[in-house]
Amino acid sequence: MGAVSPRPRAFVESAAIIAAVLCALIVTVRLLIAFLNPGYMDTADRFFADVQAGHFAQAYARTASETRRDLSLQSFEEFLHKTGLDSFDSARWEDYGVLENGTAELRGVAVIRPAKSNERTLSRALRLVFDYSKGHWAIRTIE
Repeated sequence: MGAVSPRPRAFVESAAIIAAVLCALIVTVRLLIAFLNPGYMDTADRFFADVQAGHFAQAYARTASETRRDLSLQSFEEFLHKTGLDSFDSARWEDYGVLENGTAELRGVAVIRPAKSNERTLSRALRLVFDYSKGHWAIRTIE
């Protein structure tokens, strides 16, 4: 019996290295797309513009599919009313950034003007997720 040829082993090792490099490249590209797409602030601004205009269904459509799966439109509208966000006037984002795994976070102050009441401010944090299949950010949570 002769010695085992090193070619099959070298081929398997090379294929494993190539697969690992391709996986790392795919993850890197996805994170770069999310990081270089500052649209998360624009998404938040459009979301609150819809809320301010009373277009709750359009604001709801800007939420992540997971959010819509967990929360009906009616429950979403009840949440806006209960928190006072249905009287949204403006927002100042004081802290923001892309986190990990295609998520971003905005922290700031929302100014609300309830009817027959003085202006109030609410500290809020928004968590957004990047929907790779659609190429845009969506609101995941409002804390």
